[in-house]
Amino acid sequence: IPVILRDEHSTILASSTLEPGEIMGPGRCDFSFTLPNVPDTAQFYAVTVSHRGELSKSHDELAADGWKYQLSVGTP
Repeated sequence: IPVILRDEHSTILASSTLEPGEIMGPGRCDFSFTLPNVPDTAQFYAVTVSHRGELSKSHDELAADGWKYQLSVGTP
């Protein structure tokens, strides 16, 4: 499943795929992905996983989160 990272100008900065999932309990499966060589120059970063839409974070938010996204799909 593709993962794409874009900047505030919709320029693709990096792409990858989801790694195999890990079952974490009933109705929950966690997937990881790594986006190498992401430039530290954008004001905003938007990650898209498959057809699920995008999630945006500002440069400052992403830096404060250790350059990690945490995404959820569906209901808990």
